[in-house]
Amino acid sequence: MSIRMLTAMLGILAIGLLSQPVFGQNQGGIRPLPPVQGFDAPASSELQPIVPPQGLGEPFVEPEPVPAPAADVPESTKQWWSPDTWIRQVEWEGGVEFGLNGTAGNSESVSLRAAANAKRKTELHEFTWDLTYAKTNSDGVETQNFGILNAGYERFLGESRWTYFIKQQLNYDEFKAFDLRIVLNSGVGYQFVETDTLNWKSRFGAGASHEIGGPDDNWVPEALFGTDFDWQFSERQKLTSKVDYFPAWADFHDYRIYSDIGWEILLNEAHALNLKLSIIDQYDSTPNGSKPNDVNYAVLLLWKM
Repeated sequence: MSIRMLTAMLGILAIGLLSQPVFGQNQGGIRPLPPVQGFDAPASSELQPIVPPQGLGEPFVEPEPVPAPAADVPESTKQWWSPDTWIRQVEWEGGVEFGLNGTAGNSESVSLRAAANAKRKTELHEFTWDLTYAKTNSDGVETQNFGILNAGYERFLGESRWTYFIKQQLNYDEFKAFDLRIVLNSGVGYQFVETDTLNWKSRFGAGASHEIGGPDDNWVPEALFGTDFDWQFSERQKLTSKVDYFPAWADFHDYRIYSDIGWEILLNEAHALNLKLSIIDQYDSTPNGSKPNDVNYAVLLLWKM
């Protein structure tokens, strides 16, 4: 038998084997393949659906970010010009004062004195303001009517005793040669002593004053020398004083002195009620027809915040 005839017979045999169907036909339709030996397929009633692991097939929801714990913001990073910083983040302290004196009979007089003050102090800044108003009538004639507004800003320079300040004062008085005086100045301060019971500091600066409605309508350049002294000399008593000296740069004989001295006595600690003895003295070397010295003293009730 030749090789060609052997190759032809093997080809015919391969075609015959490949032509046999894998699935045969029976009365029930397609005949399945015989089961694999050793494997018992479960009945249809025992088939259980495949349950995916928990979480699979559900939509992905990104978890909400957990906020970082609140931390104290350093004073150096706060926006000191922000209203929220000035009003809410730091507490204010201050008080309201009121006094009323009067007489009736052979002579009638009524003297009213009211005032308010506030201070906000942080590690870097201090802002203060105070407002005083007084009015007196004697036998139906007004003898006194004035108001004074002081405001100041002070910037601390780290651990140094030196500070930088800006101050202003508005002075209204119906019995002076002017209607309103504006005083603006700036400079440096120095803290001599600062304890829980004693506070003493001084300042030096320059600025100008301007009288509205008076004979001299010019801005007058002035120097400033001042000091503050507060002493809590007992648990229930405190002495406060503030003195500012304003000489004109052109002539130091032309000057003004403003003094405010108070003695506070604690009456009721629960309600922060104090009795205050107050003296405000204003001296002007050039009064323009008025008396150079003007003193106002009063006994007041002071409520502190």
